Amino acid sequence: MQIVPRNRYLLVELLEDEKKKEEPTILLPEDYKPVDQPFVTARVKDVSPSCTLVVSRGDIVLLNKSMVEKVDIQKNLFSLILENHVLGVVKG
Repeated sequence: MQIVPRNRYLLVELLEDEKKKEEPTILLPEDYKPVDQPFVTARVKDVSPSCTLVVSRGDIVLLNKSMVEKVDIQKNLFSLILENHVLGVVKG
């Protein structure tokens, strides 16, 4: 299944943090959760024709994680974000 973004949305693939989870060297409570970073990088998979942001398929963008809209259609999960919630394009 495929989805084509419209109305200034970008279809993105969230990139996983490559840091490996390390066992703490000190004892922590079992319910302890480290503070999550509010930002995430994503690869642009498709761009709405009405989008004015200069990005292309394959670009890596920086996003606020809470602004990503996850849509489940027939057991397929899609991540969409409105163009004005893209904080920047990662270069290099």
